Amino acid sequence: MRRLVISLILVIFLVSLVSAEGSIFIHEQPSAGQVYNLEEIIPLRTTITPPLNEGGSYAIDLMCNGIKKFIQGGTINRGVSETIAKQIQLSKSFLGELVGDCKIIITFTHSTNFAESLATNDFKISNLMIITVTSTQTEFEPSKEFLIRGNIAKESGKGGTGGFVELQLLDGNTSVLTDSETITNGFFMINTTLPAGIKAGAYSVSLNAYEKDPDSGSTTNSGTATVEVKVKQVPSNLEIVFENSDVEPGTSAKIKTILHDQTGVSIPSTSFVTIKNGDNIIIEQSDKPTDVFYEFPIKYNEKPSNWAVVAISNKLEAISNFTIKEKEAVDMSIINKTIIVKNIGNVIYNKTILVNLGNSSLNINVSLNVDEEKKYELSAPTGEYNVEIKTAEGSSITGLVSLTGKEVSVREYFGGFSEAIRHPSVWITLILILGFVAFLVYRKIRKKSFFGKIFPKRNKKQGQARILNITEESMNAPKNNKAELSLSIKGEKQDATVVCLRIKNLREMKTKEDVRNTLQKIEEMADEQKAVEYESQDMIFFLFVPLRTKTFRNEEDALKVSQAAKEILLDHNRLYKNKVDFGISLHHGDIIAKQDATLKFMSIGTLTTISKRIALLANEDVLMSDKMNERVQRFAKTERRVIDGVPIYSIRELKQRDQYKGFLDNFTRKLQEDKRE
Repeated sequence: MRRLVISLILVIFLVSLVSAEGSIFIHEQPSAGQVYNLEEIIPLRTTITPPLNEGGSYAIDLMCNGIKKFIQGGTINRGVSETIAKQIQLSKSFLGELVGDCKIIITFTHSTNFAESLATNDFKISNLMIITVTSTQTEFEPSKEFLIRGNIAKESGKGGTGGFVELQLLDGNTSVLTDSETITNGFFMINTTLPAGIKAGAYSVSLNAYEKDPDSGSTTNSGTATVEVKVKQVPSNLEIVFENSDVEPGTSAKIKTILHDQTGVSIPSTSFVTIKNGDNIIIEQSDKPTDVFYEFPIKYNEKPSNWAVVAISNKLEAISNFTIKEKEAVDMSIINKTIIVKNIGNVIYNKTILVNLGNSSLNINVSLNVDEEKKYELSAPTGEYNVEIKTAEGSSITGLVSLTGKEVSVREYFGGFSEAIRHPSVWITLILILGFVAFLVYRKIRKKSFFGKIFPKRNKKQGQARILNITEESMNAPKNNKAELSLSIKGEKQDATVVCLRIKNLREMKTKEDVRNTLQKIEEMADEQKAVEYESQDMIFFLFVPLRTKTFRNEEDALKVSQAAKEILLDHNRLYKNKVDFGISLHHGDIIAKQDATLKFMSIGTLTTISKRIALLANEDVLMSDKMNERVQRFAKTERRVIDGVPIYSIRELKQRDQYKGFLDNFTRKLQEDKRE
């Protein structure tokens, strides 16, 4: 009973309290510390209960960093509780620049001018977007793809559903590249291409993400991020530089190779340098460091001509020329009373030399081939004379000589024989020798005529048969277009282009006349293109080696031979009963080569192995390696394929088809003409 009384008293007290002051109750509000970004919505639901028999007014305000923004207000009738539900849109037009730590304040003013208020939990309004770059590539090459991708989220944790992201590639404070893309479901990807001439080095990628107010167009949420990337130094150009492109014989040609990157800056590296003389013969091949002059000595008597220098580095090739100048020069000396003049230039010396002998001046008309030497004898009345000899080039020598004679003169000196023929005994000896020789010749002629009458003439046909046999033997003599594989060899490193022809059961097929004739056609065709031939098991290799072809550009000739060989074998299979199972491969690599009676070579790396493997994969077709594919792009359109896990390239189309057809037609016509002869 006591408890019931106490409860009734408490209820009466509470009712009287509500009636006196009223109440504000918040049902829904932001969580403490919660973050909202611009353009998001804050939910608010509150109930305001006025005191008994009183009405009033209410106001809902947003308070951020001490600045108040009015959200909503209204009146409440007496004795009626009112629930207010509000979706507060954090628009740019409403907030302006107002961001930071905030709360919502609900104020209720009674009719008695008594105001009471209640605030929500503290929360944060932000305009920040956070960019996270997810792409892992940090090094890029000029002219290649430049890809940056990542995620963008608002500080509130919600992903960006729209907006834009801008990219700037910065070299210090200088913008090198700009691009932009839209943000889709919080994800962005910018895929562009780096400029071809961008310099190598470290760069900053500046990313700026933002959203815009659809009504005003002003920026709402935004964020930035920076990542560091590197642009590689890519070899783009190879240059050959001469200290002097006109080289005097007897000096050295000073040569330097420079490997440039995409901006022309030199890259330290090595280059494989080949020097060829005016007859296109390789004189020297060696590896040289780039950006350093090295000297190649030129012989004093090297004939005037244009020499070529070919350099290869990092798959780039350069060709340049220097000229060996004409040089007219003689070397002079005075020995006793003889002047010795030798041509030490590189052209015929045909000039006049001045000889000052005492008070007299004499001219010698000198005509000397290269390295030729002549002697001239001085003569003057008995005495000692000062001699000065001058050339048209300005060189001179002097000396003191003792002379005897009748007059001042100079004449060409022919040596001991000229002196000897002045004596009668010499003439008598010569006459006797000539007479004896004439007698022997007469006896030989007479003896031949006598025996010719005794022995009958040989049959003319027998003589022809003998000549024919000799010709056949010479035709069957070993040719020098064969190559020998050596496991150890000292020679020159050469770039070799290889055509590998696979013939199933090659030895057995060679016993069949029609197959043998067909293979001979292919061998003759390859020989005409200066290829050397090497046979191993079921493989016939045709090697195009600069040592033999005298050129580094053998790809087109190898392509011609491979295509022609394919057509010849396909024609054979159409015409003859004995079918040839074949495959042809094209590959490029390095060998060590030495030219003796035959060309001896040693394969470097996997040159022959890869050639065999691709030829085994080829079925009556021509397939090529990746290295070879790079070198035939000018001549053919190719298609990449993978057979048994091996990447290969097939020829889809020849860019100059008529040229290759003409090559095959000319070769076939020549074979037919040879057979008719």
